[in-house]
Amino acid sequence: MLHTISWYRQGIFITLTVLFVNSVWGYEDRGRQRGEQPENSRREQLRQEAQASSSEIDTLLGQILQAVNKNQHPGEDLITQAATMLEENKHFVPAYKDEQKAQYMLLQAWTDFYQGNLPDAMNWSLRACKMDESSQDTWISQAVFCLLNGKRPPEPRISKPEPRRDMDETENRRPGRRRDNDPINNARNASASEPYSRKGTLEFDLSALRSEMLKERFGRLEYKSVDGSKVEYKPGEDTLCIFFWQVEPVRADVEDAGDGANGDVEAMRTGGSGSSQKLNLNSQEQYFSNIYKVLKDRPQITCFLLNTNGLQDAERVATGMEDDFAHEIMDKPVVYAADSASGASAYVGVKAQIPFMLVADKEGIVRYAGPAADFMPAFILSSLTGVEISLDGAQPQATAGRVREFREDLMGMDGLRPWRVTPPKALNHSAADPNRPAGDPNSVPTTGQASGKKIAKPTETPLEGQVTADHLLALAQMEIEACRKIRGKSPEKGIVACREVLKKYPNTEYAQQARELLRRVPPQYKKKYEITDEELGL
Repeated sequence: MLHTISWYRQGIFITLTVLFVNSVWGYEDRGRQRGEQPENSRREQLRQEAQASSSEIDTLLGQILQAVNKNQHPGEDLITQAATMLEENKHFVPAYKDEQKAQYMLLQAWTDFYQGNLPDAMNWSLRACKMDESSQDTWISQAVFCLLNGKRPPEPRISKPEPRRDMDETENRRPGRRRDNDPINNARNASASEPYSRKGTLEFDLSALRSEMLKERFGRLEYKSVDGSKVEYKPGEDTLCIFFWQVEPVRADVEDAGDGANGDVEAMRTGGSGSSQKLNLNSQEQYFSNIYKVLKDRPQITCFLLNTNGLQDAERVATGMEDDFAHEIMDKPVVYAADSASGASAYVGVKAQIPFMLVADKEGIVRYAGPAADFMPAFILSSLTGVEISLDGAQPQATAGRVREFREDLMGMDGLRPWRVTPPKALNHSAADPNRPAGDPNSVPTTGQASGKKIAKPTETPLEGQVTADHLLALAQMEIEACRKIRGKSPEKGIVACREVLKKYPNTEYAQQARELLRRVPPQYKKKYEITDEELGL
């Protein structure tokens, strides 16, 4: 009897236990049905929503950049849509990958630009470029906004491939040596993301920028074109657009070669072997011509072509071009720097064998210097003048390697021409110059000074003096800045150039610039080359 009761009690306990467990499981099932999801499910849902929003941002950004690439306004509706999308999706940004964050920032940059906020556009584009350095769109966008803000844009540092060493098969099999056919190393190298490596929508080769000219300032210009008309630029009133071009100088060994001497002209005109179609003279001149047709009747915009060859080569240029090309360039102002009547002699020798376009704003500050190709020069001109210059149709790709080679050649001393083109005004000599001792034999008395002696006229014309002084100052700056950056590099050539400027052009702005350069010489070299306080202007 007792045994039967014990089993009865155990059965009741088991039954109650089963009922309790089932009720707990049922509660959890009902909780899941009511939407109480585990943490990992909520994360997955957030990831999917972030991915969807990123795709929408990428699509909208692509539409805006396609319009930008043709130098067309994307439309107010599209900009409003972009601003709304950025606001609605900003809470997803922490869940984005780096590339997605960069796209969000880039869309913010272009939205700010078209809403009139240029400084924020530059800041967002710089952040986007830092977040995703492989994207060409981010690099090109920050370059545009930096140029419009008067800043020199950062340029991508593209690593050069290591040269392969010739080795025999036995040496290539040494233990620990990486072989070219190693799939692990090849995959690792392929996965590396190099700056400016991923092509986007915008087309422009940043290595084609002539960075040494940016932020330079033009003064008033007045030149005479080949047809006798006057070309005039007034800072404070006009926007300046110049197309620089040049052909290869005649070499001594081909001067008497007859028609063959014009082969280099034809090669540069049509592109030649190994030249980029986008960088050749015909393509760039056609681009400039299209811009000129839009701007020629607009007030306060000065556009002209400037040839920088010497006199002998300039004559060959004028007679060696085909009739159709000559007709194309002659329907707009053309200035030959080698023509003594042009007033542009300071530009003789400026290297423009690869043609380029220069744009300066109403203050005379250079905002763009680079090829007349792709959207950027037209975009900057439109931004400065408010004139729409639409670019229709695709343009050929530029060859970056040839441009880099050309830019490196610019840094050589042979034939270097600086880009400070505003003739400095002479200082007031009626007042005593504190930087020069009394009775200095190099001082030049002015009309207001009492002097019974006849003043000798200078042997140089003002223009020749400007070219000479500019050349010396450019050499001095290059040598002195190099010694500050390169250990062991002597600034002797720069110091000699500065002293020559001080001797030949005392009491001028040339001398002031020479003193400023001498002050930048490191202390140990000031002592070594015995630079005096007088030379430093102290």
